[in-house]
Amino acid sequence: MAGHRRVAAGRAAGLRGVEGAISREGEDHAVITIIENMGKRSLSSFEKGIALYTLQQQRGITIREIAEATGNAKTYVGELMQALQSPGVLREIWEEDEISPKALVQVKKHWGLFEKEEASPLLKKMRGLSQKQASELNDQLNAGTDLKTALAVIKSAGNGRETGVNKSTGKKPTGSRSSAIPKKELIAAIGDVFPGLKESQISTLFDFAEHIGIKDPEILWVAALYLDRGGKVNQAVPESAAVMADRSRKSLLNHEVKLMKKVTIEMNAMIKEDKIIREFMQVVFPSRR
Repeated sequence: MAGHRRVAAGRAAGLRGVEGAISREGEDHAVITIIENMGKRSLSSFEKGIALYTLQQQRGITIREIAEATGNAKTYVGELMQALQSPGVLREIWEEDEISPKALVQVKKHWGLFEKEEASPLLKKMRGLSQKQASELNDQLNAGTDLKTALAVIKSAGNGRETGVNKSTGKKPTGSRSSAIPKKELIAAIGDVFPGLKESQISTLFDFAEHIGIKDPEILWVAALYLDRGGKVNQAVPESAAVMADRSRKSLLNHEVKLMKKVTIEMNAMIKEDKIIREFMQVVFPSRR
């Protein structure tokens, strides 16, 4: 069933035994072949998705049955199937192994935006998008931030996936961190989440950070959170940077920023009939008044 070339090579080399897979009566040959192929480290997630999709079409079985037959988690199989349903232009990026299927699924509901921008350099920003960045992008798009602004801010952090060896140079990419944060886009995104802050205040945070050499957008987001909660503008950036030097505190503050982004999404989704709920939310989250 599998390993016949290894067997032939072993015989030619005079070996007494080599690894192979023999099919027993009643076993599904297609499934055995799929399992064998998926065990190869060289098989990309895209190729695995194609193989599982082919098996599903041939056998007419469910995702759960595919998972049980091949020994894969149901969530992983479902993820691959969903990613295969993306527009061709995004599927090509996945096929080139420059984005994970999980990251694609994260922004599934917004795929139409990328399809409309097919000829735009915005699609280049999708390359190397990590799962974390995809989740952040999804949150920003849900909050109403436009695609260009959201992508610019997300990619400015420079923490995408390692995309491997450059096909033309044969070398690994270096300096993936962006050299500059897009000021206009970042100010707009922060303003969406913290409407109580004036554009001039956010601009001051940006300029101060730039002056002291801070280029990490996460620090600016936390500085904006600090300012929104009543902190002083001249202390926001340096104190945020100092506090975030500790990993546990950084995680806590980033979580709070993410919470405020979710609040923005919820508040933007409310309609006029939700007046009582909106007023309640505005009391709980005073910065949204």
